[in-house]
Amino acid sequence: MKLVVLYGPPGVGKLTIAKELAKITGYNNFHNHLTFEPVRSILPIEHPDFWSIVKRWRLQLLEIAAKNKVKGLIITVVYTKKESMIPRVIRLMKKYHAQTYFVKLHCDHHILKKRVKHPSRKAYRKLRTIKGLNAFCKKHDVHSSVPNVKNFEIDNTHVSPKQCAKMIAKHYKLR
Repeated sequence: MKLVVLYGPPGVGKLTIAKELAKITGYNNFHNHLTFEPVRSILPIEHPDFWSIVKRWRLQLLEIAAKNKVKGLIITVVYTKKESMIPRVIRLMKKYHAQTYFVKLHCDHHILKKRVKHPSRKAYRKLRTIKGLNAFCKKHDVHSSVPNVKNFEIDNTHVSPKQCAKMIAKHYKLR
């Protein structure tokens, strides 16, 4: 199995690029909000168990994919230095001899502020305000790179999602 991990701050375009990459590669797109929303329907985000349940569920689904030798999977995450799921994903993928590719996305902050307000973010109740974005970025170091792995970095300030997907596929030879 090949796992592509797209990460970066909220609003940078991870899901949009994941959809384009899925078209190019034929990989499945594991949209993280599809695990987030069911838990959110039961518990508030502030609940002490909220994130551990979401992460456990995501890891279980990744393990199912790896065990069943799914050709390829694309996931999106907001990585921070305090993020506990990524090291577990790395160990899990090694256990199943899967290849993991990390792509760090970033863009100019003024562009990020425009993107975070895009109406498409409403469908999954994503962060949609500049105030919320600024508070999130201040609280979390969303510009950190995943340590001890190869990271392919893309500044997508002036690069379309389709172009980003092509760059990723070419860089990691995913076609």
